[in-house]
Amino acid sequence: MSPTVQPATAQDDFWLDEPASIARVLRELARTRTPLLFEPAGIPTRLLLADEDRRACVLEWCRNGRELERLLNATGLSLRGSLGGTPIRFAAGTPEVTRLGNTPAFHIPLPARLQYLQARRHFRVRLAAARGFRCRREDEAGGPPLSLDIRDLSLSGVGLRVPLGLLAVFAPGRLLPDCTLDFGPFGIVQASLRVVRHGPATPQADARRKVGCVFVDLDAGTRRQLQRLVFALEVAPEIPLEAPLETPPA
Repeated sequence: MSPTVQPATAQDDFWLDEPASIARVLRELARTRTPLLFEPAGIPTRLLLADEDRRACVLEWCRNGRELERLLNATGLSLRGSLGGTPIRFAAGTPEVTRLGNTPAFHIPLPARLQYLQARRHFRVRLAAARGFRCRREDEAGGPPLSLDIRDLSLSGVGLRVPLGLLAVFAPGRLLPDCTLDFGPFGIVQASLRVVRHGPATPQADARRKVGCVFVDLDAGTRRQLQRLVFALEVAPEIPLEAPLETPPA
């Protein structure tokens, strides 16, 4: 069955160009046997193997001779699919014939870049408290450093769980410079935040309230880091990272 891909505008298109990040996504496509589509040929396939060492991908064989002829004579093909609800696309060029065991298959180079097309501009990833992701910053009054749970993340901002006794410090409109967002094995993001809203009180006996913040004056490097981070948490959060996402230089 052909994958369904939501339309996206140019501003919704983000690119992964780190080999380790691309390989993680490709391995997940192969593991889940996710349906892919050769474009513009309109021919379905699946990724069977992503080999980082050989910089190669092996794809499922086509259904008939007519499809085979179209693929071998095509140029500039791309592959499109959807993983975890997020549409994905990458270059395929012209596939070559190979074998996987005793079965015919197609071979293409491992892509240098992978495009993912977020259906919503600011998709928000909800994060369980048990993951231990924290927002830290120095206390301006000279007290102990603040350490708050990060409950969700998007390209536009974060949701924090703030003790009721600190809500005055996190008043809407307040600028919070020099925050450290620690996502454990996924890396660390340095950013300034601005408080925009307080969430409603919960009926449970919870001495904290959710506070929504937006990012302020992000540079291009930090934006790219957030794109990769949101993508990693959204699409394949269970896949361990070989290395944390690097923090861009100051």
